[in-house]
Amino acid sequence: MSKSSSLKKQFIYNFMYIIIASIIFSIITYTVYLSFINIGLILPSNYYEKKVSPIMDYIDKKGAKILDESEKEDLEKIIPVDGMKYGVVDKNIKLLYGNIEKLSEKNIEDIKEGKERNHFNEKFGIFQQGVIIYHPIKSGDKIEGNIILEYVLTPRAKNPKYNFLVPPEIFIFLSPIIYVVIFTLLFSRRFSKSINKPIQDLIQASKKIKERDLDFSISYNAQNELGELVGAFEEMRKGLSTSLTRQWEIENERRDMVRAIAHDLRTPLTIIKGHLEILQDGGVENKDRLLRYLDIMDDNTKRAIKLIEDMNMLAKIEGIEFTLNFSPVNIIDFIDKKSEEYDLLCSKKSIEFKSLVDYKRKNKDLVNIDKDRISQVLDNIVFNSFRFIKEDGSIFLYVIVEENKITMKISDDGEGFSAKDLKNIFKKFYQGDESRSKQKGHSGLGLYISKLIVEKHGGKIKAYNGKEGGANVEFYICF
Repeated sequence: MSKSSSLKKQFIYNFMYIIIASIIFSIITYTVYLSFINIGLILPSNYYEKKVSPIMDYIDKKGAKILDESEKEDLEKIIPVDGMKYGVVDKNIKLLYGNIEKLSEKNIEDIKEGKERNHFNEKFGIFQQGVIIYHPIKSGDKIEGNIILEYVLTPRAKNPKYNFLVPPEIFIFLSPIIYVVIFTLLFSRRFSKSINKPIQDLIQASKKIKERDLDFSISYNAQNELGELVGAFEEMRKGLSTSLTRQWEIENERRDMVRAIAHDLRTPLTIIKGHLEILQDGGVENKDRLLRYLDIMDDNTKRAIKLIEDMNMLAKIEGIEFTLNFSPVNIIDFIDKKSEEYDLLCSKKSIEFKSLVDYKRKNKDLVNIDKDRISQVLDNIVFNSFRFIKEDGSIFLYVIVEENKITMKISDDGEGFSAKDLKNIFKKFYQGDESRSKQKGHSGLGLYISKLIVEKHGGKIKAYNGKEGGANVEFYICF
């Protein structure tokens, strides 16, 4: 049966199959049964009933002579002893001969009462009703004895040893109902089997969801109600999995955030506290030491403030209500101004800074960007290079201005990114591979915030190593 059929149609089809199969098998059963009766392999239920009248005529003709056991052989030529029992009794109700081994109390009582016919089923069960015939043996008008005939009103096999193969007529009559029951069991099992697997899958899936296990999938490729139910359940599981996974990620990020804040704030605060204790113990008397310690405490205070500012900036940018503040900007002037800032910064460490703007636009119109946020992106990337390259190194900013896109590439000639850096550099709180640099003093949020700002400008950011070494961070924004 096609899985594309609805459950209602499948049920109707199964019902039709049951009725059709029952009718066909009932016709076959009736045909075979009647054929066996016609060819004589099965004797009908009234077969022995029809033999009773000729036997009575024979008894009446013989009269009292039939009481003589010498008449047994001739009598059994008339009585079909394979399927009929008989007994000849005298007027004293004494069994003279026959294939009835012993008279029952019922036989004796019926003869005394003068009954001619009685029914019984004790010997053969409820589906095989027996008949007892009592016929008087007379000499003139005087009753000299009785003949007892016993037979069953049920189909019999011509050969008595095969009687167990012949069903009672009640079963033949009820065969349509019997076949309906049989085929109902067969087709319902088939129908149940076709829907049992998805139902069991849904039950097991429900138990797994209850146990908070969403690492599974269920499928049932059928265009029916069950298929739709399984599909909807699978979509719900995916939605729950995505939601819970995100919830777990947020929870992990929250723990990481608290851990990072605690860790990064502990260092500057510990330094400040240590130097304050020294000053409180008399260190203020040494003016040089006092100034040096105040500078150290000022640097670490700024460091703590920068961390808190980064956290506030992150919360703001990740918020739903955050929007960019677009304004017309002369991109060449903007890059020139930023380059001056970076050149001044790099000169303190004997680092060479260069910049180049490749302007490919046809006109000199202003570009509409959030210059403060883009400035923040450039600061994060350039300061990152500044921290990780040695003195006498160089940093290069290359800008390509196209019709609707600006690409910026910051390169340095340092050691480049490690494999760990390239995998994690834009992740929240990642502070760089320790094997690359021991420098800390930053929150690990700069490049993550830069990524968010670039994406909100409709762009993308990436990091890679140059062919000749050095770190490269490249991004583009759309306007």
